[in-house]
Amino acid sequence: MSNSWRAGVVAMGAALAVSLQSPAWPVEERPSPAGRADKPPLDARSLAISDSKRSYCAKLVPSREGEFEAKAKLLERGTSRDALASLRASGQYKSAYDAEAAFLQSVPPENGRRIVCAQGTPSGK
Repeated sequence: MSNSWRAGVVAMGAALAVSLQSPAWPVEERPSPAGRADKPPLDARSLAISDSKRSYCAKLVPSREGEFEAKAKLLERGTSRDALASLRASGQYKSAYDAEAAFLQSVPPENGRRIVCAQGTPSGK
């Protein structure tokens, strides 16, 4: 087994693990007892992961940039502009964004297209 092949498999597995663990893209909403859809409050880490994935995927698959933007808007829905700006200015956001962006740069492009950027549309299609 060559080292480059092994590195690709490791990166693909890591990308899959991050994608499965991350609450970003999309946030599942659950009906509340009153019939409204409740979603957990947006935190800096989730926003940072969403933003870094959106940036990475928009560069990797520019033809789907609108889809990635829609996913981000779905996550951000119900959060004020001021709250989003505050989250993005936090140290937790910057740290999470930098870590996720550094990781994504280590993912081979083909694996990035197939795993990181292929999580379906916000409508679940």
